[in-house]
Amino acid sequence: TMQVVSGAVDGKTSAQGPAVWEFERLKIGGVEMDLNRVDKVEFKISALALPREVMGYGDVKLLAAIGAFLGWKAVFFTVMAASVGGAVFGMLSFFAGKREWAAKIPFGPYLALGALLWLFRGPELVLAYWQWTQALGARI
Repeated sequence: TMQVVSGAVDGKTSAQGPAVWEFERLKIGGVEMDLNRVDKVEFKISALALPREVMGYGDVKLLAAIGAFLGWKAVFFTVMAASVGGAVFGMLSFFAGKREWAAKIPFGPYLALGALLWLFRGPELVLAYWQWTQALGARI
């Protein structure tokens, strides 16, 4: 979305106000144009907002690969381990004064570490966790 101050589409003066770019379309001042039929677009704008995807499908593809090679149980373990690892890293970096590190944490490396943890000690850790929770439940 952009705020158009002045401009022209194919040499014709366009409306002022908010304009929305889509894949092959431009909407401005209640008029929708097919950009395949436009030769030249010139705008003077006062504001521009570019939408961004927060999380792409790379994490989903990585989890699919983990599931394909290590099994469905590994996917659940990997997501939990990656979430805990990312949260711990985020809190440590926040408290260490590195707030810019805690602002944007990529999830893929934590997924990879979670998968490696499953590969080397995962089932043993799950069994230890269940035994610990049952012992804790027996005390309550």
